[in-house]
Amino acid sequence: MQQPSQADILAGERARARAIRDMAAPFVTSGRLMQTDVDALVDEGVSADIAGSRFMATMAAAEPAGRTAGQSAIITRDETETRMEGMIGAIMGQSEGPAQQFRGMRVRHLAMELAGPSRGYNDTETIRRGMRATTMMGGAFGVSDFAYITTEVMNRSLQAAYQRRAATWQLVTGAPLRATDFRELHSVRFGGDFSLKPVEENGEYQSAVLADEAEGLKVERRGRTIKLAFEAVINDDMGTFQRIPAEFAMAARSMENSMVWALIRDNAALKSDKTALFHASHRNLGSGAAAAAISATSVAAARKAMWEQRAFGSKDKDDFMQVEPNRLIVPPALELVALQFKLNTVPATDGSVNPYKSSLEPSVVPNLGAAAGGSDTAWYLISSDLPPIAHAYLEGYNAPTVQTIEGMNPDAVTMNARHIFGAAAVEYKGSYKNNGA
Repeated sequence: MQQPSQADILAGERARARAIRDMAAPFVTSGRLMQTDVDALVDEGVSADIAGSRFMATMAAAEPAGRTAGQSAIITRDETETRMEGMIGAIMGQSEGPAQQFRGMRVRHLAMELAGPSRGYNDTETIRRGMRATTMMGGAFGVSDFAYITTEVMNRSLQAAYQRRAATWQLVTGAPLRATDFRELHSVRFGGDFSLKPVEENGEYQSAVLADEAEGLKVERRGRTIKLAFEAVINDDMGTFQRIPAEFAMAARSMENSMVWALIRDNAALKSDKTALFHASHRNLGSGAAAAAISATSVAAARKAMWEQRAFGSKDKDDFMQVEPNRLIVPPALELVALQFKLNTVPATDGSVNPYKSSLEPSVVPNLGAAAGGSDTAWYLISSDLPPIAHAYLEGYNAPTVQTIEGMNPDAVTMNARHIFGAAAVEYKGSYKNNGA
């Protein structure tokens, strides 16, 4: 019997993961399942059928006894789930809703609460027992209640901190692509000769010539391990739940910044033509005699080059794309020059007027400067309608996540924080670089 190929195995794994996430999506949205539950089953490698049975069992256990179907039925939250949400909210500093019952709870109190009513007089042993208790979840997913709750707190705090941090790289990217696995995916440019040709009376229409180019990118997984040690719980270190998510959110954004801006700074080559993003053959590079500082004259020359870019595959000399830039991106060394260029002042003479001050929005990016291995003189024009960089997330992971490593170690909770992201240079017609002077 022929063994399945690696491609078949990967395709099957991708279909399994997608089926589980699609099945769980409406229940995650309604609050009847948690995203960490879904991720755990995907990582566990169970089939979609088994995952469905596990989901049904989890939700059935959360339904109040005696519930009947019908139009008048009222769906209520299970007491255990409400209690768990209350603890999660309280650790995150909330004081309303389910968290009100546990208002002011700290990580030490959480462990002692989970230890149950028979706490005894030895707080250290009580905390140790609470860290491995499974009274609420029964050890589902192979972790303790304490590990599940603290991981959920970390996950929610991390994603909130990630959303709060600005992503400067979005200045040069468009809408994200969706990767279903770690193999290369393609951003395809379609074009061709669509110029309209004369049609004689009773004559035939000439066929348009279609063409396409594909640029490839892959997402990659990066991460680190977090360990919530027994000592931190004993010492009631609440700062852990503030520092760690904030640090990982910053690390995730830094990872994205590094991957995207390195493509601009290092002038990455396009896969389709093996030519650097900014190149004389792409007609989007001001170098040599054309290199100049930011001024109305040098910006006009850059805009001219962008206006005169032709559609891919077109043979019509009049088929200009008419790309108009709206972003002026500079390293920190050119911040003052860019802001002065933008500043609305009254020129001394008509010839000194800056007609582009209202159409270009300056942005400062430290990743492009000499301190990052770039240039303190180069500047860029970008059209947000035709961004040069494509980026992608793995399906279901549009933000960094935290997942508990299985085990009920009473002396530590170990978690993996990961982020899955990718970027590539894909389009040169909507950008222009001037090496400056």
